Amino acid sequence: MAVAIVVTKIERADASLVDNFNELGVATVHEAYGRRGLLASYMRPIYRPIHAVGTAVTCEVAPGDNWAM
Repeated sequence: MAVAIVVTKIERADASLVDNFNELGVATVHEAYGRRGLLASYMRPIYRPIHAVGTAVTCEVAPGDNWAM
């Protein structure tokens, strides 16, 4: 029997630090971060003029798991 572990208190980056990234391009941040974490090179934005910045939380679930995130 698998046991689900749910983490509800997630440490986030300070909002003022995140806001500083708003003026930077994705490529600049990607290269400064050691060229890690960017999407595949063939993927392109579907709406170009948008700028978005924020924190993200990744999760791992079993294949076919329909538990609402």
